[in-house]
Amino acid sequence: MRGAGRVLVWIAGDVTGYRLVKYRVDGDIVESYASFSALAARHKPNRLAVLVPSTLFSRDHCRNYMLLLKAKAGYGGYSLAGNNVRYGGDRVLSSLLESVEEESVDWRCYVIPHPGRSSVIQLIEEAPRGRLRVERVSSSHPTPSSFASVFTAVYMALIDSINDYLKDGRDAEVYVDVTHGTNVAVSALLLASMLASVSLGGL
Repeated sequence: MRGAGRVLVWIAGDVTGYRLVKYRVDGDIVESYASFSALAARHKPNRLAVLVPSTLFSRDHCRNYMLLLKAKAGYGGYSLAGNNVRYGGDRVLSSLLESVEEESVDWRCYVIPHPGRSSVIQLIEEAPRGRLRVERVSSSHPTPSSFASVFTAVYMALIDSINDYLKDGRDAEVYVDVTHGTNVAVSALLLASMLASVSLGGL
């Protein structure tokens, strides 16, 4: 039997303002803009599952989140435009993005409903190619989502991210990062993780 599948799950956020932080992960010090990339550096997941709230971007949530990560890391020729915007210098995040691009790490993205009316991110590509400017625009459509709908979407995404491992008769090690996220999304992910562990007989 092949080894356990290792899945890292986190809630996407606006990484534009993130700063390089030295995270302590199981005794190791890992410097990165994002906690999920620090966790990935330590635990070596073979699958990444990101939950992108429907109120984060104006459109193309999964594509735009990946572009924003690349620009923040300064990876693949991407960069962030604007005064006082920090980007680049994150070897840990860049290495993770390279693993995704080379398909040595599986990438799954799930858009989850999220309540509220908020300003959303709009990515605008400027010259030279790959330079991204982040604009926040008012959302024209309120998104009335109940906690039940958020939880259901999160739970289904979590199950989907591990289902093929379980069908193969393999165990699944799931690492859940709740460092960033709204109260609603974090609560839904914590509850979904606990329920999945119980209903599937432990992860």
